[in-house]
Amino acid sequence: MGWECAVNGKRVVFENDLTAVAVRFREPAKHSTRHAEAVRAKVRSFHRRREVPNEKYTVFEVATRAVHDVLAASSEVDRVAPVFRLGSARAFASDRLLVGLEPKADVRSIADVVHGTIVQRRGHEYIVQLAPSADPLIAAGLLGERNDVRYAEPDFVTMLPGLAREDRGRAPRPRPNEFSARQYALRRTAAIEAWTRVRGRPEIRIAILDDGIEVEHPDLAAAIVGSFDAVDGDTFQEPNPWDDHGTACAGLAAAIHNDIGVRGIAGGCSILAVRTAYSASPGSGWTISSSMICAAIDWARENDAAVLNLSWQCAPSSQVTAAIERARREGRRGKAGVIVGAAGKDAAAVGYPAKLSTFVCVGAPTEIDEPKTRNSSDGEVWWGSCAGPEVTIAAPGVRNFTTARSAGYRRDFYGTSSSAAIVAGAAALVLSAKPSLSEADVRRILVETADKVGGVPYDASGHHPLMGYGRVNVAAAVARALAG
Repeated sequence: MGWECAVNGKRVVFENDLTAVAVRFREPAKHSTRHAEAVRAKVRSFHRRREVPNEKYTVFEVATRAVHDVLAASSEVDRVAPVFRLGSARAFASDRLLVGLEPKADVRSIADVVHGTIVQRRGHEYIVQLAPSADPLIAAGLLGERNDVRYAEPDFVTMLPGLAREDRGRAPRPRPNEFSARQYALRRTAAIEAWTRVRGRPEIRIAILDDGIEVEHPDLAAAIVGSFDAVDGDTFQEPNPWDDHGTACAGLAAAIHNDIGVRGIAGGCSILAVRTAYSASPGSGWTISSSMICAAIDWARENDAAVLNLSWQCAPSSQVTAAIERARREGRRGKAGVIVGAAGKDAAAVGYPAKLSTFVCVGAPTEIDEPKTRNSSDGEVWWGSCAGPEVTIAAPGVRNFTTARSAGYRRDFYGTSSSAAIVAGAAALVLSAKPSLSEADVRRILVETADKVGGVPYDASGHHPLMGYGRVNVAAAVARALAG
């Protein structure tokens, strides 16, 4: 069983996760009420639940379909939603629809069909709020049958697994000019050599769409020129005390060269801090929704992001794809933005959105340029780089030294998220060398100058499923940009 829809004209199947349900209790939904209903329905453990506070849903682990039926029949419950499996992530449909209309469509009649209320409009794209008890899967199907509707899909909430392992590696501040010893990726990618020819330009902006960035970090503060919180919908973003991922990515991409701590690949470029995801508690994993992603991407584009770094997975969405395409085509004041994404660390196929053909999709080798698998020599058996024809390029993804919350540093930031941040910095440095380059030019230069490393067979086109077209060489890419 499952649910299917068309995303950008392609059939996408959402497979049911029969071990979980998402429950929206009727307000005020007291803790004692939720506990009593969970016990009555015999969920596996009330204490193993996952709260999604912004959405007012609770996700329970269940053993049988009967749990779903008992909860659905309760007078204390507005809705019981199926949970879908997306690799290691889970998703459920919120009580909102994302709708794209043809130019002459009557939007009021569209909303009336599903008894909804339009809460946001951008061009011909809408967010429609449904009644608490409405089924968004059925509503999306009703609208999808109309000729004046380009797409109708639930505003999916994606729940990513916990990042607890990534919070272990606190390290002392490096001594002045010690960055080259601690940051092996700078040597491996020839970034230090590249800096002899070009430094980052402040007009080249890198948008880090993540769980927030500590804007007062001494290695980042001077680089941050704008911020947006898609979670709260305002221009003040601040990560939770336990959310450290975005700060780490920002350091690898563009930490300033101040001889205090670390140096980013594109030090000198500017950073746009965009909070797109959040976790409810330490180690609980991220929550991210399609509508928040669209708002974040559009804000980055409108604020002249030259490079967008997206190191997360979400449910496939026509509206998210449209926002990404706008950033790519219209970003950088019409010169087009470079979209960089992490392949993923599930040792599986590349997920959405990094699988889109318009992405620079980044895989991860180890410290010695070995493709990162669960069995590679680095010993980090809990993860492996995702692989497939979508992988464009690779960058070091093991034990990267970078910035951390509370003006600190991390010595073991790992995963394709760290790899993507390095490549985002490389793309920004290439644009610093020659700002007139198009998005396609940057992608081509990164691919053509990559090093064929890893001791693996590349195919006739020069591609490998884990390494893409090779490990990024920042110096060679900058030299090619300057020569062109």
